[in-house]
Amino acid sequence: MQYQYKREPLSSDDANKLVNACNTLKEKLIIFTLLDTGMRVSELESLNKKDIQWQERTFYIYGKKSKRRILPMTERVYVAMQSWFTIQDKIGMCKRTIQFIVKRIATA
Repeated sequence: MQYQYKREPLSSDDANKLVNACNTLKEKLIIFTLLDTGMRVSELESLNKKDIQWQERTFYIYGKKSKRRILPMTERVYVAMQSWFTIQDKIGMCKRTIQFIVKRIATA
């Protein structure tokens, strides 16, 4: 039988290393959002301003066949998103770019 890889959550030390390796707002936005919300890379890629409920501090993520997930925002995600969306209307990065940034930061 072939071994099936089991994903383990990051330890707090590993998560802190990722956060400390961030240099720009874009990098912090990506890392904070993925770590704190559990959002998928494809969901982050398609995130728009209209998907964010600022008063409730939640994301409305729409999947296949009208499935909807509601994800809460932590304070640091809220601050990063507010800064980003005052300039932009959407994330504006493709999935490959987000993955490249995460891999680059993880190997730093």
